[in-house]
Amino acid sequence: MKNNLGLSLLLASVLFVGCGDLDVNNDNDQNNDNNVVGEVEDSENNGNNNANDENNEDNNGENEEAAAEESVSDNNEEEIVEDEDSGSDLTVSQENAISSAESYINYTAFSKEGLIDQLEYEGFSNEDASFAVDHLDVDWREQAVLDAEAYLEYTSFSRSGLIDQLIYEGHSQEDAEHAADEVGF
Repeated sequence: MKNNLGLSLLLASVLFVGCGDLDVNNDNDQNNDNNVVGEVEDSENNGNNNANDENNEDNNGENEEAAAEESVSDNNEEEIVEDEDSGSDLTVSQENAISSAESYINYTAFSKEGLIDQLEYEGFSNEDASFAVDHLDVDWREQAVLDAEAYLEYTSFSRSGLIDQLIYEGHSQEDAEHAADEVGF
């Protein structure tokens, strides 16, 4: 629409200049034509700039509203975290140790001692690693069975060799023997 208006103004100005005094020098006509064209282009650019300014104001208003909503959302999340933390006496390190322990146990089988050792290797203190492992709901006997199955998938063992390996990995004698029974020894 704005392009059509600009084109109409340009044509009108050309006609107006063309209908003017014919005795006027062609150089003046060209200068006038250039001035009119320049004025029309300037007026179009100002119209575009005004439209851009209005769009920017609209976008800025929308951005400010979005930022305000996000801020409220962030505050709500912080409050939730604070509420959760107020009911818990866990340190950040303990929470992180629990999270890491859960990740490891979901990835592969571990003995209780093996998982504590892994968390210590990752940089957690023995106290935090032990705390995390003690707070997991894990069937350590089942972990021994899963560990035994994993070993048998890639190598051969005798019954006593498998039990020794599971004990070496930190499983109790009782859990290692149970695992050997479960995998068919």
